[in-house]
Amino acid sequence: MILIYENWYEMLLARYGFLGTGMAECQTRDGIRLIFRKATTDHSIINDIFARKSYDKFSPIQNGFTVIDIGANIGAFSIYAASKGAVVYSYEPEKENFKLLNKNISLNHGKEKIHPFNLAVGGKSGLTSLFISKENVGGHSIFPSPKLESKQNVRITTLTDILRGKRIEKCDFLKLDCEGAEYDILFKITKNMLAKIKRIGMEYHRIKGRNYKDMIKFLGENGFKVEATKPSKIGMGIIYASRN
Repeated sequence: MILIYENWYEMLLARYGFLGTGMAECQTRDGIRLIFRKATTDHSIINDIFARKSYDKFSPIQNGFTVIDIGANIGAFSIYAASKGAVVYSYEPEKENFKLLNKNISLNHGKEKIHPFNLAVGGKSGLTSLFISKENVGGHSIFPSPKLESKQNVRITTLTDILRGKRIEKCDFLKLDCEGAEYDILFKITKNMLAKIKRIGMEYHRIKGRNYKDMIKFLGENGFKVEATKPSKIGMGIIYASRN
């Protein structure tokens, strides 16, 4: 943590809940600045990106990459990827997260490289309900749960529509953190569009009728070399996939 953050002491206090409430700013030693909410899971998401390298551990983001960030939250991964020279298409459906995403893009002068969209991504386009978690600002989901107390009506698109609509011929890196929607997003993509994706880093979830083994099987059958962390007690982990 000391090697990564200029204000490492604040990030340490945030980790243990000693910063109080309100807003704070993370400052990395690479010059990245991120506004985040104290007493939320924001600091943990930032650490996933910058300290743990959770998504691109085996396939680092490179200059010139085209990146799609599904579940962009407040922009930590999008801004990290842009700092490496990538062009990023960022998708975040929740309105408060999206406001912070835009603030953080501006704070890091990322408007030329990061293209934000206030959209959910799933298996079909249209309108849907986003169920909101008060405890976990990164845990909002299009799937209802007793732990999700309220909902927002949001627009939803598909990965096929993103690739086609933005005329993306090659997605060098696809990042997904979308609370169970990863199955519909990838399982319902057309074959010719899936062929455009070269690397994937995703947080997987266990949902009714699906688990990470289904995702590993699907990716393997479509030419990806796949590695996965073991699922946690609640069925979450990380999948890394790549192909030539």
